Amino acid sequence: PQGAQTRLFQRFYRGENAQRDGAGLGLAIAQAIAQGHGGSIHASNVEGGGAEFAVRLPVAKKT
Repeated sequence: PQGAQTRLFQRFYRGENAQRDGAGLGLAIAQAIAQGHGGSIHASNVEGGGAEFAVRLPVAKKT
């Protein structure tokens, strides 16, 4: 739903249209993992319904 994108990654957030049981932690965990590796995760709406998620991680440097 419109406006939900700002809250998607908050712990325990569940959309008003949620059709499955859950605690609302999955996207918060995914964000923490991405950020922990210096990356990011973003969501966007898909035409016709649904969402698309993009995870970006930096390339590891050889040491």
